[in-house]
Amino acid sequence: MKTPFVTVKGEIIERTSGTPQGGVISPVPANMFLHYVFNMWMDKQYKSAPFERYADDGVILSPLIGAIITLILYLLFDVEKRNEELRKAAA
Repeated sequence: MKTPFVTVKGEIIERTSGTPQGGVISPVPANMFLHYVFNMWMDKQYKSAPFERYADDGVILSPLIGAIITLILYLLFDVEKRNEELRKAAA
């Protein structure tokens, strides 16, 4: 699957790297990352917080720790800024 990237201005850019979404290989790097980064981080930092992960979905079974980790992820990845960028791109 080779789908070009289309910018907001309508420019078409051919992709030269990465794995396409929905491709057979695309879940593999994501699961490797989540296993080696997220799972190990949770095991090390929050031993008392039970969590389950299936593919790229996860549930933290502690409301307080879940809220703290959600806040950390929002701060690390600047989710509000990304949401604003998506809203502008969609307009």
